[in-house]
Amino acid sequence: MPKKFIGTKRSDDYEGNASVLIGKAGDDFLDSENHGEVWIWGGGGDDVLWGDDASGAHLFGGRGRDTLLGSMGDDILKGGKGRDTLESYGGADIVKGGKGADRFVFWESDIASGVDTIRDFKHGVDKILVRSPSYEGVVTYDEATGDLYFDADPGDGVSGQVFATMKAGLSFDNDDWGVIG
Repeated sequence: MPKKFIGTKRSDDYEGNASVLIGKAGDDFLDSENHGEVWIWGGGGDDVLWGDDASGAHLFGGRGRDTLLGSMGDDILKGGKGRDTLESYGGADIVKGGKGADRFVFWESDIASGVDTIRDFKHGVDKILVRSPSYEGVVTYDEATGDLYFDADPGDGVSGQVFATMKAGLSFDNDDWGVIG
């Protein structure tokens, strides 16, 4: 039987080896340091859910302004209602922000580890962000395929690398993406 952590109606702070973590009401910080597959539910409140060392994390935010931090494996991140931040680290993740203006964050250093799938990007509402130590680069969207590319040095003549895909045919412009440190 997997080790479980079940939160309270207050804000909970858990860091440990449980593979199933369930937050309830309150602003929870739930971090599974389990090296296997983990399942984490935030519930109500503004929660931080972290897959950490997992080989695959299934993170579900719920209501509130949640922050979902994946693992280096292939993850599923679902934000729920509220303005959520879904941060992909490595692997081929599936991310869905849910209702609200969401931020999908990708690390330049992990782009080569897999192509992520964004299930519900909304033009003019959500934002695609790439963390780059140089604070430089360009995100482009191929309207025909739905592929997102990141080019750390657009002037070098080398094309960018696909890091995510989303529905083809969407509107996408310079206000929909950014590069952060």
